[in-house]
Amino acid sequence: MNSKGSQPPTLAVWLLRHLCPKGNDDALTGDLFERFGERQSDGWFWRQVLIAILVGVSKELRVHWPQICWNSVALVLIDGDHTNSRDRATLGLGHRVTMAYVDGL
Repeated sequence: MNSKGSQPPTLAVWLLRHLCPKGNDDALTGDLFERFGERQSDGWFWRQVLIAILVGVSKELRVHWPQICWNSVALVLIDGDHTNSRDRATLGLGHRVTMAYVDGL
């Protein structure tokens, strides 16, 4: 539990303010500060911040997935003609990222 009058973790507040999607971030921050003031623990506050960031990022990915796909394809196509080479030292960034992803599957 936090002590009466204590502040939420500074890094968690910074992450909340900078990584949550804009729109209702002020309301969310206010609600979390209010609940924290009702003697919630630092761990609770961190958990809420991380959940808010994950929900926001997943929403942004769902909304912008066509742009992400097209940009990924363009990056691979523009990044050089190394289609026959598997030597990672000679590959461009787009190919290295794509190969790292495929290798991880």
